[in-house]
Amino acid sequence: MAMTLRLSDEQTEALRRKAEAEHRSMQQVALAAIDAYVHQATPARRKSVPVTELMMLFQDLPPMSAETFRAEHDRYADTDASFDAYERVRETRGRGVTARYLRGLGDTNILIYLERLAVDQLPAELLTSTVSLAELSAGVHSAEGAVERARRVMRVERVEATFSPLPFDVEAARQYGIIAAEVISMARKPRRRVADLMIASIAAASRLPLFTTNPADFDGLESVLTVVPVPVPPSAP
Repeated sequence: MAMTLRLSDEQTEALRRKAEAEHRSMQQVALAAIDAYVHQATPARRKSVPVTELMMLFQDLPPMSAETFRAEHDRYADTDASFDAYERVRETRGRGVTARYLRGLGDTNILIYLERLAVDQLPAELLTSTVSLAELSAGVHSAEGAVERARRVMRVERVEATFSPLPFDVEAARQYGIIAAEVISMARKPRRRVADLMIASIAAASRLPLFTTNPADFDGLESVLTVVPVPVPPSAP
Protein backbone atom coordinates (compact mmCIF):
# COMPACT_ATOMS: atom_id res chain seq x y z
CA MET A 1 0.00 0.00 0.00
CA ALA A 2 1.51 3.28 -1.13
CA MET A 3 1.48 6.34 1.11
CA THR A 4 2.41 10.01 0.87
CA LEU A 5 4.63 11.71 3.44
CA ARG A 6 4.07 15.40 4.09
CA LEU A 7 7.28 17.19 5.14
CA SER A 8 7.73 20.68 6.49
CA ASP A 9 9.80 23.18 4.51
CA GLU A 10 12.67 22.70 6.98
CA GLN A 11 12.54 18.91 6.66
CA THR A 12 12.43 19.12 2.85
CA GLU A 13 15.44 21.42 2.77
CA ALA A 14 17.40 19.16 5.16
CA LEU A 15 16.55 16.14 3.01
CA ARG A 16 17.64 17.99 -0.16
CA ARG A 17 21.02 18.89 1.39
CA LYS A 18 21.54 15.33 2.56
CA ALA A 19 20.75 13.96 -0.90
CA GLU A 20 23.14 16.38 -2.59
CA ALA A 21 25.93 15.53 -0.17
CA GLU A 22 25.49 11.81 -0.78
CA HIS A 23 24.84 12.14 -4.54
CA ARG A 24 21.54 10.33 -4.20
CA SER A 25 17.94 11.25 -4.86
CA MET A 26 15.79 12.61 -2.03
CA GLN A 27 13.59 9.52 -2.33
CA GLN A 28 16.57 7.19 -1.90
CA VAL A 29 17.71 9.04 1.21
CA ALA A 30 14.20 9.04 2.69
CA LEU A 31 13.67 5.32 2.03
CA ALA A 32 17.07 4.45 3.52
CA ALA A 33 16.23 6.43 6.68
CA ILE A 34 12.85 4.69 7.00
CA ASP A 35 14.42 1.24 6.54
CA ALA A 36 17.06 1.99 9.18
CA TYR A 37 14.42 3.12 11.67
CA VAL A 38 12.05 0.20 11.04
CA HIS A 39 14.79 -2.40 11.43
CA GLN A 40 16.57 -0.92 14.44
CA ALA A 41 16.48 -3.05 17.56
CA THR A 42 13.74 -2.20 20.04
CA PRO A 43 14.86 -2.42 23.69
CA ALA A 44 13.43 -5.64 25.08
CA ARG A 45 11.18 -5.57 28.09
CA ARG A 46 12.37 -7.97 30.78
CA LYS A 47 10.75 -9.74 33.69
CA SER A 48 13.66 -8.85 35.97
CA VAL A 49 15.82 -5.75 35.56
CA PRO A 50 19.01 -4.95 37.53
CA VAL A 51 18.28 -2.25 40.08
CA THR A 52 21.43 -0.33 39.20
CA GLU A 53 20.18 -0.12 35.62
CA LEU A 54 16.71 0.94 36.77
CA MET A 55 18.17 3.86 38.68
CA MET A 56 19.61 5.21 35.45
CA LEU A 57 16.44 4.54 33.46
CA PHE A 58 14.19 6.32 35.96
CA GLN A 59 16.48 9.10 37.21
CA ASP A 60 15.01 11.79 34.96
CA LEU A 61 11.40 11.27 36.06
CA PRO A 62 9.79 13.96 38.23
CA PRO A 63 9.18 12.80 41.82
CA MET A 64 5.83 11.45 42.96
CA SER A 65 4.26 10.87 46.38
CA ALA A 66 2.94 7.39 47.13
CA GLU A 67 0.71 8.81 49.88
CA THR A 68 -0.94 11.25 47.50
CA PHE A 69 -1.18 8.58 44.83
CA ARG A 70 -2.95 6.16 47.17
CA ALA A 71 -5.30 8.80 48.62
CA GLU A 72 -6.41 9.99 45.20
CA HIS A 73 -6.66 6.45 43.86
CA ASP A 74 -8.83 5.36 46.82
CA ARG A 75 -11.10 8.35 46.33
CA TYR A 76 -11.36 7.60 42.61
CA ALA A 77 -11.95 3.86 43.10
CA ASP A 78 -14.18 4.23 46.16
CA THR A 79 -13.16 1.74 48.05
CA ASP A 80 5.46 -17.82 34.91
CA ALA A 81 8.29 -16.87 37.02
CA SER A 82 10.01 -19.55 39.03
CA PHE A 83 13.12 -18.07 40.61
CA ASP A 84 15.25 -19.05 43.53
CA ALA A 85 14.66 -15.56 44.88
CA TYR A 86 16.11 -16.30 48.29
CA GLU A 87 19.59 -16.96 46.95
CA ARG A 88 21.85 -14.42 48.60
CA VAL A 89 24.15 -12.31 46.48
CA ARG A 90 27.22 -10.63 47.88
CA GLU A 91 27.98 -8.17 45.17
CA THR A 92 26.66 -6.84 41.87
CA ARG A 93 29.56 -7.37 39.49
CA GLY A 94 31.75 -4.36 38.99
CA ARG A 95 29.52 -2.03 41.01
CA GLY A 96 30.31 -2.91 44.61
CA VAL A 97 26.63 -2.97 45.58
CA THR A 98 25.40 -5.45 48.15
CA ALA A 99 21.87 -6.89 48.09
CA ARG A 100 20.01 -9.18 50.47
CA TYR A 101 18.11 -10.94 47.67
CA LEU A 102 18.91 -11.84 44.11
CA ARG A 103 15.39 -11.05 42.85
CA GLY A 104 12.26 -9.54 44.33
CA LEU A 105 8.83 -8.29 43.37
CA GLY A 106 8.25 -4.59 43.87
CA ASP A 107 4.99 -3.28 45.28
CA THR A 108 3.44 -0.34 43.42
CA ASN A 109 4.96 2.16 45.84
CA ILE A 110 8.43 0.85 44.97
CA LEU A 111 7.82 1.88 41.35
CA ILE A 112 6.60 5.30 42.51
CA TYR A 113 9.69 5.97 44.63
CA LEU A 114 12.16 3.88 42.61
CA GLU A 115 14.84 6.39 41.62
CA ARG A 116 14.92 7.84 45.16
CA LEU A 117 15.37 4.54 47.00
CA ALA A 118 18.71 3.26 48.27
CA VAL A 119 20.04 0.52 46.02
CA ASP A 120 21.15 -1.59 49.00
CA GLN A 121 17.55 -1.67 50.26
CA LEU A 122 16.38 -3.40 47.06
CA PRO A 123 17.02 -6.78 45.44
CA ALA A 124 19.76 -7.05 42.84
CA GLU A 125 17.04 -7.52 40.20
CA LEU A 126 13.53 -6.12 40.46
CA LEU A 127 10.33 -7.48 38.96
CA THR A 128 6.87 -5.96 38.80
CA SER A 129 3.35 -7.22 38.22
CA THR A 130 0.40 -6.49 35.96
CA VAL A 131 -1.51 -5.41 39.08
CA SER A 132 1.01 -2.65 39.82
CA LEU A 133 0.82 -1.60 36.18
CA ALA A 134 -2.97 -1.43 36.52
CA GLU A 135 -2.67 0.70 39.67
CA LEU A 136 -0.27 3.10 37.96
CA SER A 137 -2.58 3.34 34.95
CA ALA A 138 -5.60 4.05 37.15
CA GLY A 139 -3.57 6.65 39.01
CA VAL A 140 -3.29 8.69 35.83
CA HIS A 141 -7.06 9.18 35.77
CA SER A 142 -7.36 9.94 39.48
CA ALA A 143 -4.70 12.67 39.45
CA GLU A 144 -5.84 16.11 40.56
CA GLY A 145 -4.31 18.59 38.16
CA ALA A 146 -2.57 18.47 34.78
CA VAL A 147 0.98 18.59 36.19
CA GLU A 148 0.51 15.58 38.44
CA ARG A 149 -1.27 13.71 35.65
CA ALA A 150 1.66 14.34 33.31
CA ARG A 151 4.09 13.02 35.94
CA ARG A 152 2.08 9.83 36.29
CA VAL A 153 1.83 9.33 32.54
CA MET A 154 5.62 9.59 32.24
CA ARG A 155 6.12 7.01 34.97
CA VAL A 156 3.62 4.45 33.72
CA GLU A 157 5.05 4.73 30.21
CA ARG A 158 8.57 4.17 31.55
CA VAL A 159 7.42 1.10 33.50
CA GLU A 160 5.63 -0.28 30.44
CA ALA A 161 8.74 0.19 28.29
CA THR A 162 11.07 -1.41 30.85
CA PHE A 163 9.29 -4.40 32.36
CA SER A 164 7.49 -7.49 31.16
CA PRO A 165 5.28 -7.74 34.26
CA LEU A 166 4.35 -10.96 36.00
CA PRO A 167 0.66 -11.79 35.45
CA PHE A 168 -2.05 -12.65 37.94
CA ASP A 169 -2.34 -16.21 36.65
CA VAL A 170 -3.97 -19.44 37.83
CA GLU A 171 -1.34 -20.16 40.48
CA ALA A 172 -1.59 -16.59 41.78
CA ALA A 173 -5.37 -17.01 41.96
CA ARG A 174 -4.89 -20.11 44.12
CA GLN A 175 -2.52 -18.21 46.39
CA TYR A 176 -5.05 -15.39 46.63
CA GLY A 177 -7.51 -17.79 48.23
CA ILE A 178 -4.96 -18.73 50.88
CA ILE A 179 -4.01 -15.11 51.53
CA ALA A 180 -7.65 -14.01 51.72
CA ALA A 181 -8.28 -16.75 54.28
CA GLU A 182 -5.37 -15.45 56.35
CA VAL A 183 -6.81 -11.94 56.25
CA ILE A 184 -10.27 -13.16 57.25
CA SER A 185 -8.77 -15.12 60.14
CA MET A 186 -7.47 -11.78 61.50
CA ALA A 187 -11.00 -10.32 61.37
CA ARG A 188 -10.08 -8.10 58.45
CA LYS A 189 -11.84 -7.76 55.10
CA PRO A 190 -9.83 -8.87 52.05
CA ARG A 191 -11.96 -6.71 49.78
CA ARG A 192 -10.51 -3.62 51.44
CA ARG A 193 -7.18 -3.97 49.61
CA VAL A 194 -7.80 -6.32 46.71
CA ALA A 195 -4.87 -4.97 44.65
CA ASP A 196 -2.42 -5.37 47.57
CA LEU A 197 -3.48 -8.97 48.10
CA MET A 198 -3.26 -9.73 44.37
CA ILE A 199 0.31 -8.42 44.33
CA ALA A 200 1.09 -10.54 47.40
CA SER A 201 -0.43 -13.55 45.63
CA ILE A 202 1.80 -13.06 42.59
CA ALA A 203 4.85 -12.84 44.86
CA ALA A 204 3.84 -16.02 46.71
CA ALA A 205 3.09 -17.91 43.48
CA SER A 206 6.44 -16.88 42.00
CA ARG A 207 8.35 -17.60 45.23
CA LEU A 208 9.59 -14.03 45.35
CA PRO A 209 10.05 -11.76 48.37
CA LEU A 210 7.80 -8.70 48.21
CA PHE A 211 9.49 -5.31 48.60
CA THR A 212 7.29 -2.48 49.84
CA THR A 213 7.39 0.86 51.65
CA ASN A 214 4.05 -0.07 53.28
CA PRO A 215 4.75 -3.36 55.09
CA ALA A 216 1.70 -2.82 57.32
CA ASP A 217 -0.47 -3.62 54.30
CA PHE A 218 0.78 -7.21 54.53
CA ASP A 219 0.78 -7.75 58.29
CA GLY A 220 -0.09 -11.29 59.27
CA LEU A 221 0.94 -12.85 55.96
CA GLU A 222 4.38 -13.97 57.12
CA SER A 223 3.43 -17.64 56.80
CA VAL A 224 2.60 -17.16 53.12
CA LEU A 225 5.31 -14.85 51.80
CA THR A 226 8.38 -12.85 52.77
CA VAL A 227 7.75 -9.12 53.03
CA VAL A 228 10.81 -6.89 52.87
CA PRO A 229 10.23 -3.36 54.23
CA VAL A 230 11.91 -0.51 52.40
CA PRO A 231 12.28 2.94 54.05
CA VAL A 232 10.26 5.73 52.48
CA PRO A 233 12.69 8.24 50.91
CA PRO A 234 12.80 11.85 52.06
CA SER A 235 10.30 14.16 50.41
CA ALA A 236 11.53 15.64 47.15
CA PRO A 237 12.43 19.34 47.30
